[in-house]
Amino acid sequence: MDSESTGKSPAIWQRQQRDLHADCRIYKVWKDHCIHPDGRQGDFFSIDAPDWVLVLAFTEKQEILVVRQFRFGLGELTWEIPAGVMEKGESAETAAARELLEETGYGGGSFRCFGTLRPNPALQSNRVFLVAAEGVHRISGQQPDSHEELQVEALTIGEFEQKIASEEMDHAIVVAAWARWKF
Repeated sequence: MDSESTGKSPAIWQRQQRDLHADCRIYKVWKDHCIHPDGRQGDFFSIDAPDWVLVLAFTEKQEILVVRQFRFGLGELTWEIPAGVMEKGESAETAAARELLEETGYGGGSFRCFGTLRPNPALQSNRVFLVAAEGVHRISGQQPDSHEELQVEALTIGEFEQKIASEEMDHAIVVAAWARWKF
């Protein structure tokens, strides 16, 4: 601990009222009125989203599958790993296999969840499950959602790490997933 630490745990704010601010198809935005134990209060917005899965997919040649797609939040193309929303009651491994097949046409191999992350606990309530898919190979064509258009590439580990190092691949959760995998 640094010398500035008080050792006192922060207080938990109590939610007094919750109102739906926006229903955005995949997620909901809530406006919560909260009160601190010392009497301070305020309105805070949060996003209630379903859990996601990210797939770190290794081909039989030990290449990593990446996808390039347009992201509306940025208005740009990004390099990422296959990912998607988990269906209710679906295991991380089942969701990973489904998303990988839809986005890349790859499947087979073995799937194993190797961790979870909280994408942004300041605003979001969900988790992202990290799944390694090892020994995958092309088994069909892509089956993207109606609003997806994906370029698929198979990169060596060195090429993948170079995309991260150069910030060509700068999706924070992808970078965190790679760090979790390595450590």
